[in-house]
Amino acid sequence: MKYKITMIVAVIGLFIVGAAAMQLTAKPSFCSRCHAIAPLVASWEESVHQNISCMSCHAEPGVVGLIKRKAFGLKELYVHFTNPEIVPEAKSDTWAFSQRCLDCHENIRPEHPQQVSQLAHNRRHFELEMTCVSCHLGVAHPRDGAEPIPSREVCIRCHGTTFQ
Repeated sequence: MKYKITMIVAVIGLFIVGAAAMQLTAKPSFCSRCHAIAPLVASWEESVHQNISCMSCHAEPGVVGLIKRKAFGLKELYVHFTNPEIVPEAKSDTWAFSQRCLDCHENIRPEHPQQVSQLAHNRRHFELEMTCVSCHLGVAHPRDGAEPIPSREVCIRCHGTTFQ
C-alpha cells in the first residue's frame, strides 16, 4: 500500500512539474535565451503578431499539439548540443502551418461568407495549397522590410509582369 501511495504522489508530482515546465518553455523569454532564437524573438516583438503566443503558430492546437511541439523542441536541443553548427529552423512552409494562420485569418478563406472581394484571388492559391509564407514571408518575424501585404515584386515571382 505504501508503494502505491508513493507511486501516485510521484506521478502527480511529475505531472505538475511537467505542466509547469511546458508553460515556462512556451514563453518568448525562455526561447530568447538561446543565441540562435534570440533574433527571431526580437523580430517577433516588433511584428504585427507580437500579441500572438508563439505556440499559436508553432504548435498544433490542443494539449497533444503542445506535447508534440515540446518533444520536437527537445530533439532540437539535442541536435544543437551535438551539432552546434546546425541552427534550428521552424518549418512554416507547410500547408498544416498555414492552417494555423487561418485559425485567426479565417475571413480570407474562399468559402467564408464575409470574404471581401479584393481577396478573391486567394481561392486559386488555396486550390494549389500554396502556403501563407509563399507570399507573406517574414510577417511574424520581419526581415529586410517584409510587409504583411506582399509587394508587387512578390507577386511577379510567380505571375510574371503580365498579371492584373
